[in-house]
Amino acid sequence: MSLNEARENYQRFGRAHEQIDVRSLQVRSIWIEAEEWAEGEWSPVDQWSDAIVTLEDDSQWVASFVTYRHIETLRERDRQTGECLCGSYFWMTDLIIINEISRVNIERVVNDLLVTGEFRIAFDACEADNDESD
Repeated sequence: MSLNEARENYQRFGRAHEQIDVRSLQVRSIWIEAEEWAEGEWSPVDQWSDAIVTLEDDSQWVASFVTYRHIETLRERDRQTGECLCGSYFWMTDLIIINEISRVNIERVVNDLLVTGEFRIAFDACEADNDESD
């Protein structure tokens, strides 16, 4: 989708009165915690991972990506341990549920959230930390 189409979508979602900084719609980098883990020690379809997105305006945003299957894994563990009322609920701040933890999937989600204007709702602003995002 082009930047003009992204702007149009942004305006369609009731934000036409806001001044749009083009740099705030462009991703500079995405750091994915799971990419730091040793291969074979985690499953892309049964896992969680934090991700930090750095936009061209230098703002940084964090969210936790969790797979559908991992939520079930956590529910089963909680049933056994008694946590979260024996698995009757699950919560996590800045949660985005995804089918598989992978760079391609996370990039697609980030781009979709930017295009729809929901990025700053789904992600939480964080302070810049150049060691993690570059």
